[in-house]
Amino acid sequence: AHSARLYHTEMFREDLPTFQQNFDRLFNKAVLPNILKWKQYPRRGKAVVLPAYQWLSENEIPVRGHCIIWPGWNYLPAELRRHERDPDSLRRQCAERIDSLMADWSGKLAEWDVVNEVYMQDDLLQICGREILVDWFKQVRRLDPAAKLYYNDANTLANHQPGHADHYYGTIKWLLEQGAPVDGMGFQSHIHTLVSPETVYRRLDRFGNLGPDI
Repeated sequence: AHSARLYHTEMFREDLPTFQQNFDRLFNKAVLPNILKWKQYPRRGKAVVLPAYQWLSENEIPVRGHCIIWPGWNYLPAELRRHERDPDSLRRQCAERIDSLMADWSGKLAEWDVVNEVYMQDDLLQICGREILVDWFKQVRRLDPAAKLYYNDANTLANHQPGHADHYYGTIKWLLEQGAPVDGMGFQSHIHTLVSPETVYRRLDRFGNLGPDI
């Protein structure tokens, strides 16, 4: 469940108690979405999202962090492009991003989306090589060993794009072969077209054979 109203208290102050009551009744997990992304987090920071996390923690609702690296220029800090022609520098910047985020959140969240939408947003991989995905997963595991680590992507269940789904499947398989600690696969569901339950189950079964949680 999206937790925006839990931390945008200045926007939803009047209905926050009702929202919290219904959230606690209807959901058993929360996602801290945009505020933790690399482009937003340094500007708005932990102080904005902390009230939501505190309430969720007090109510024993596990929390997922989304996302550590979204590797397309559109979703990265603009200043990162200064390192576009220097793969080693980009790798260091990514490692520092993970170090910084884990310094704030290690041991607090149940799950992390380590990487997001690689099929459509792969600029960092084009420069640094896809091996950097393995590095990211291993670094997060080292710094936050209790959290479950996910690779998240879209257009694999509803809005199905066979090439996209094949890429997702193949990348997860390759990551596991490289020893990356991928604990789970995220199936982002911005559903714009109707799809039958049978089709969804069939698509999930394919990925279930890989081993990580769905």
